[in-house]
Amino acid sequence: MNLPLEVREIIEKKPESLIGRAFSLVKNLEPKNNRIQVAEILHKWQLDDATVGASLIIEPFKKELLSLDSIKKQLGEDIAFLVEGAIKLGKIKYLESGARAENLRKLILALSQDLRVIFLKLAEELFKIRTIGALPPPEQKKIAF
Repeated sequence: MNLPLEVREIIEKKPESLIGRAFSLVKNLEPKNNRIQVAEILHKWQLDDATVGASLIIEPFKKELLSLDSIKKQLGEDIAFLVEGAIKLGKIKYLESGARAENLRKLILALSQDLRVIFLKLAEELFKIRTIGALPPPEQKKIAF
């Protein structure tokens, strides 16, 4: 039985793949890129290459190391859409009742556009939960709240 390749293997053995190209785009931007672990989660959940690739470039995009135009040109509209959607979804906070309705509306809109955005955020949160113990207490509190 042939086991599916892990994300690290895809990056090494198939650098021309969407996942390989996404990694190539960011590998020199962030020396400590832990995004491969998030990508592995999504890959194990059997999400498509665009979603796995998007997970690799979200952090560099957040840090403005990559532009949306650059992502579109080098990886395509689909990955750019997923990255932008995950960033927007990440900005939704749990606020008091007045803002809850607006945040719920944004969440429903994100869900209706593409469920892969939700899976991206779920994988990110799972990664944070798995690794929170390695962070100093102030960082743990920041993530928890």
